[in-house]
Amino acid sequence: SASDAAGQSGSAAQHASTAASAASSYPKDSGIQSLASQAASEAAKASSNASAATSAAAVGSSAASDASEQAKTAASADVVASSAASTANSNASAAASATKA
Repeated sequence: SASDAAGQSGSAAQHASTAASAASSYPKDSGIQSLASQAASEAAKASSNASAATSAAAVGSSAASDASEQAKTAASADVVASSAASTANSNASAAASATKA
């Protein structure tokens, strides 16, 4: 979910920050520098994933809202159709009664 992705992004960012701090403390240690670079890359990916998940959630929310509105419109149309059918039935009954008379 978007919330999970955001949490993972925050965690990755924290790890990247820790790695960057270690890298600054040991500027000549290529291993640490490499790990810091990798952590920063993973944090960027996690951030991108969180953004994509948030965007997808927004689209999903919008689609759900649209579907809800369409359902309301359909329900309203159904009420109108039902009313029209009832009126037509009443008119038919009245016409039948008038014919018998």
